[in-house]
Amino acid sequence: MNRPSAFAARSHRCWALLLAVATAGLPGDISAVDTTQSDGAPLHHYVLPNGLQVWHIERPDSALVAMVVDVRVGSRDETEANGGIAHFLEHYVHSGTRRWNVAEIAKMRDRLGGYGNATTTREHTRYYRETLPDQFDASLELLAETTMHPSLPPERLEVERRED
Repeated sequence: MNRPSAFAARSHRCWALLLAVATAGLPGDISAVDTTQSDGAPLHHYVLPNGLQVWHIERPDSALVAMVVDVRVGSRDETEANGGIAHFLEHYVHSGTRRWNVAEIAKMRDRLGGYGNATTTREHTRYYRETLPDQFDASLELLAETTMHPSLPPERLEVERRED
């Protein structure tokens, strides 16, 4: 199934916007490496001046778009005193942000549809979403807001402890 070129153009505009937002005010250059995956799909890898790495994989034949925030913090970074904190925070970040409370986040997820989840391993904590292309912008905004600007509301602390 071939997607129209408008889909590809929108995909490139979205990633250009993401890179523009992510690099706003950062000194230095963006390093970019274009390569091809084993199945022939183009893979674009960008390293921003602040060390943030962005990958863009074009899949014009897919009906979904996926996005992942991969944080290089996992259980290996814990001590005996704070064991389990990485997994706890994986859940706690979704309890509110600077813009939305937990109920608003839940409503937004329901409205957007698609699928989202998170996982914590020894080396990484990953937050991801899959959605239809027309929900890309809002899904990326939700993922960015919850992972980059969690409010960690004190009133949700005990709720999250019991649920975790």
